[in-house]
Amino acid sequence: MLLTLSTTLFGQVKHEEFTDESILLMDGSLISGVELTNKVIIVNVWATWCKYCIKEIPDLNRLAMKYQNSDDVLFLAIAPDDADHSGKLKRFLEKNEFLFQQVAPSTTPIFLKRTEEMRYPTTIVYNKHGEAEEMFVGALKKGELKKIHRIINEFAANGDL
Repeated sequence: MLLTLSTTLFGQVKHEEFTDESILLMDGSLISGVELTNKVIIVNVWATWCKYCIKEIPDLNRLAMKYQNSDDVLFLAIAPDDADHSGKLKRFLEKNEFLFQQVAPSTTPIFLKRTEEMRYPTTIVYNKHGEAEEMFVGALKKGELKKIHRIINEFAANGDL
């Protein structure tokens, strides 16, 4: 079963668009547009109430751990379901480790600029040019995780992470 999130779609983002954007994280820090350029960016859209989203967190954590020392890869998670500031997301993350940097629910990063329908969970892999290389809808399968590894290695510096 896939759950629908309307009014969002991950679209192609022009490289130069990154420099005008900043992303507010849940911890209060900002990722500037300059920090977004020339990186492979893995974006996971999830929700605290989505069992498929929660099921894939351990796989996403292993992915993030493998590339944790790379300056060429950025892992972002967006849980727009907590935009009402109820604190549910914060409480969930206090009890459950999720190694992706969590985007503040009250923000709309450049990745959520288009309007269409999307489902939870969704994982998008952007190359260093801001182009969506792959979009995976639903909990990630082993073959899809391997594909993400291949994309990261193809587009990250020297391809040898």
